[in-house]
Amino acid sequence: MMTKDEFIQRYQAQQKHGNGWGILWLVLFFGFLACGAVFSEHLEAQSRRFQLIFGIVTLTIIISQLPLLYWLLRRETKKFGLRCPSCDKPLVGVSAQVAIAAGHCGHCGTKLFSDGPAAPTPNDRNA
Repeated sequence: MMTKDEFIQRYQAQQKHGNGWGILWLVLFFGFLACGAVFSEHLEAQSRRFQLIFGIVTLTIIISQLPLLYWLLRRETKKFGLRCPSCDKPLVGVSAQVAIAAGHCGHCGTKLFSDGPAAPTPNDRNA
């Protein structure tokens, strides 16, 4: 079990790491949409079949982002240890704020933090 301070440090580290991925995703996603908007002006001269294929490909790319974002969130919360040990729900966003304020999982009510100081790491013992 971690302390509240350890949780806050992990949460802040995950936020910094996640912000980088979020910015990259936004640039790529809206870049794709902008290219599609520019390219769509030239679609009027193309056949209906080509327009349909372009529309299906664009819609598929946009919809495929949802499972990708879900997978990335699960991976990030596991990597930083930001999941409830009892119900396995992510402790990010509002759930993280509830956990910090109450010390319990906002989903299932499990106590998340130990009362004492964190156990020393191998680096701490050598110092």
